[in-house]
Amino acid sequence: MIGVIALAFVVSYIMLIWLRTNAFVEYLTLFGLTKYFRVDEFNNLHREGYDGNYVDFLFQYYKDSFLVRLVSCPVCLSFWLGMPTALWLQSLEATLLSPLILLFYLLFNRML
Repeated sequence: MIGVIALAFVVSYIMLIWLRTNAFVEYLTLFGLTKYFRVDEFNNLHREGYDGNYVDFLFQYYKDSFLVRLVSCPVCLSFWLGMPTALWLQSLEATLLSPLILLFYLLFNRML
C-alpha cells in the first residue's frame, strides 16, 4: 500500500508540473523539439503579453482536439495516468491509484 501511495504522490507531482508550469516548454526548447508541439507559437504569444501557461494555451487555441482536452483536464489525466499503472501493478490496492493521484494533485494545487 505504501508503494501505491508513493506512486500516486509522484504522478500527482508530475501532473502539477505539467498543468501549472511551463517546464515542458523549457525542456522542449532545450532539446530543439519546439516545432512539433507548437511551442514557437506559444512563445510568440507569450512575448506579446499572453500570461497563461502552456496547457492553458493548448486548451484556449486547440480545444477542438480530443488529446488537448484530455491532457488539460486534471480528472481525465489522473484517470489515464492511474489506470494503466494500476493494471501494470496488478494488485487490489492499485485500484485506488487514480483517486489518490487526483487527491494529491488537488492538495498540491491548494498549497500553491
